Amino acid sequence: MRPVCRYVYALFLLGWAGALFARTGETLIGTPQVRSFPRELHGGGTQTWDLEVGPEGWIYAANNDGLMVFDGLSWTIHPQPRHTVMRSLAIDARGNVYTGGQGELGCFRPDAAGRLVYHNLLERVRVADRAFEDVWDLRLIGEHLYWRASERLYRLALDGSDSARVYPSPTPVLFLGLWQGQLLVQLQGLGLMRFDPEASTGRAFEPLDEEAVLANALPTALVEDASGAAVISTLKSGLYRWSP
Repeated sequence: MRPVCRYVYALFLLGWAGALFARTGETLIGTPQVRSFPRELHGGGTQTWDLEVGPEGWIYAANNDGLMVFDGLSWTIHPQPRHTVMRSLAIDARGNVYTGGQGELGCFRPDAAGRLVYHNLLERVRVADRAFEDVWDLRLIGEHLYWRASERLYRLALDGSDSARVYPSPTPVLFLGLWQGQLLVQLQGLGLMRFDPEASTGRAFEPLDEEAVLANALPTALVEDASGAAVISTLKSGLYRWSP
């Protein structure tokens, strides 16, 4: 009976190993490979406020300590001139990195050697219009840079032709997102609205529809799904999908 017992035991082990391998394979198949970068590795501050991928595939992060750049091997940090918290960033097709922080606005442009050099854009904003604590939600459309601050929206022509234009809003601006080449803004108590400074109606802010969309929610991000609808995440009210 011993040979039979050994044979049965061997089959049991093979079956158990096969089941374990199958379960492990099912767990790994389709699972994204996530790599974590603790503070000890990237060397930045404790909070990261914005994240973008540049045209060369590098990762750019707006961090408490400045602009963090990951080239696939290592991280580098580029602080703002006054070493304030960086809140937002936007990258154009040429690799120019526009950044906003606490009372700071600028652009990191690569020089001939590929090194990022900071250029101050705050001087393009009139002194009377610089009364903002933070620059949030930088967005690029064509040759214009947009951002929000408190109860105002700003637009800056990147060709240097004019100073930044200011668009006061009726209530505080809580969010500024980009959807199908349009700017969507969240106005406190009024919900999501289209923002178009060149609107033929003369009204820069227009409701998305007759009902106030997300009037009592705080959006945190906006992306497009495969159908082109806007998928909006909120701080405490879940996910929403909107299409006209």
